Amino acid sequence: MSRQFSAELLSRLLAHHLAIDPDTVAISAIEANGLDEFFLAQSNQGDFILQIAPANDAPQLFFEKASLQQLPVLYALIQTKTTVPISKIIAYDFSRALIDRDFLILKARNGITLKQIKKMEHRQFNKVLQQLGESLQQLHAISGQTYGYAGPHNPMEAQSTWKQAFGLMWQRLISDIVRAGVYTSADADRLTRLWETHQAHFDRNIPPGLLQMDMCTDHFLIDQEANLTAILNFSQVLWGDPELDFAVADYYGIYASAFWQGYGRPRPDDPDSQIRRRFYLMYEIQKHIPISVWRDKDPNDAEQAKQMVLTIADNLASPLLQKQ
Repeated sequence: MSRQFSAELLSRLLAHHLAIDPDTVAISAIEANGLDEFFLAQSNQGDFILQIAPANDAPQLFFEKASLQQLPVLYALIQTKTTVPISKIIAYDFSRALIDRDFLILKARNGITLKQIKKMEHRQFNKVLQQLGESLQQLHAISGQTYGYAGPHNPMEAQSTWKQAFGLMWQRLISDIVRAGVYTSADADRLTRLWETHQAHFDRNIPPGLLQMDMCTDHFLIDQEANLTAILNFSQVLWGDPELDFAVADYYGIYASAFWQGYGRPRPDDPDSQIRRRFYLMYEIQKHIPISVWRDKDPNDAEQAKQMVLTIADNLASPLLQKQ
């Protein structure tokens, strides 16, 4: 159980919103890396998942603050527009009246997380990857009105082009890493200049697709037949270039051919997309630098991630890539 939340407290949260006898509730934590905490609640009225946001004063990335507040509308949109397996939101509470956190109550779905599966046949794993590709394609087909992180939590100013949005995201993330004490001002200036040099590669006419932005195996539920039964976490979503989601998949080791078969078309590989791919991978790696410092308390991991980013930046600054 969480050090911060007792089973009794979590049962009361459920009972306040649902017709549940709190004495019948059994609570267990769901192991999941990420910003929010997840709990499975088994009760006389069925099984539910509690998703609880961190405290306001917890160090967070610029797009993470109050990000749970976007999910009720977002889940409804996904359920209307796609067949992507997600849990139904039964109730949500952003009032802070019962607990000083935002939280959701979702209907639990069958399965265990992909990370919990110790052994899986190659055929079954390919089946999972194909379903992930299919789900991602459906999400990308949903178009928004503006680019970047959007929603009632207002993480950034809405942008009319992807180049403007990603440039702002890039700068805001660099500022977070400076705030975490990992980047120096010289590092920040160097990466800002790198963006300024290559920003023309992002000046493209694409609709703002819905990007999932979290391919961690903790957040995929799988049943015994290797069916994808739920994607658990959408707190990092944004509207923009689907190629950014491909870099997130790269980061988590999801790039086998079965994934692309599910997605339905090959990954772009032209010179411009190769430049973008490096920036998008740097963006994903950089997200984890403050997390390593603030949540994992692992400065060595943060430093290793920084060196990975700077190595990619060096490659981008090479004369050969400058000509592309």
